[in-house]
Amino acid sequence: MKFENVQLDFYSNFLGEGEIRLYCNNKDTEFKLNIFEKAPNSHEIIQLRQGENQIYHFSMWEGYFNQINHLLVERVSFIELPKFIRDYQIGEGWDWNLFYQKIPITELDWVLNQMEYLVKNVDKYKMNFWNFDCVENLYLFLKIVKGNNLQLYISKE
Repeated sequence: MKFENVQLDFYSNFLGEGEIRLYCNNKDTEFKLNIFEKAPNSHEIIQLRQGENQIYHFSMWEGYFNQINHLLVERVSFIELPKFIRDYQIGEGWDWNLFYQKIPITELDWVLNQMEYLVKNVDKYKMNFWNFDCVENLYLFLKIVKGNNLQLYISKE
């Protein structure tokens, strides 16, 4: 995988606040986070480093994710949104109950199409973001995921 021209970290300056992570891996690599059971109903998660277990991630501050979501959802009806975005919007699913959620290729394609529109219309949308570099790099990350036929997962950490 070639991520050397993509900035993958848009969270480090916001430590202690909500983080959204998009993980990717080859289909022949088991997707497994570092989750350790401490006791019944108690666990500890040690975040993966880039490339650990052949898994890579794009991390962003939840505020950036919210801004991206806002522009993605303004052009379509709620029911047309990918399930992972609907789950996040209503506070169910992966946002509260799961460690991660797999994003199917159809949802990835939808997001890529919408993000391509944002990136191509940078002059129109740049002022709506605290950091448009996050949008552009997320778009590049997702294109690499799609181009390499990788699995994609999302989590709130």
